[in-house]
Amino acid sequence: MKTQQMNAYNFQTIAKEARKGRHEYVELKPVYDGRKSFYDKANVLEFENGLKILVSYTTYVAAVLPDGRFLSFGNWSATTRRHQWDFYKQYGRQVAGATLDDFETAMQFNLY
Repeated sequence: MKTQQMNAYNFQTIAKEARKGRHEYVELKPVYDGRKSFYDKANVLEFENGLKILVSYTTYVAAVLPDGRFLSFGNWSATTRRHQWDFYKQYGRQVAGATLDDFETAMQFNLY
């Protein structure tokens, strides 16, 4: 069973919320990646209720729920995974001792 099916915030719910327009659209600035910029290719939709959605290029690829848990919407390119990694580190629940491999494993299986 996929974990996102066990959560009220599934992809359809998130897409529906995004269409309502109650959000702020901000560029994701790299903090943990080491790059100077993602060149406006990674953006975050921030909702009033605390939900945050990562948009890589023009695709919804991940979300951080209001309680800090994260969801991944599929398996993406190396560049998009870099966006996801920085997004999760900035907005997600802090996990002591987490490594990039831990996050990539979690993303691969939609675990949070």
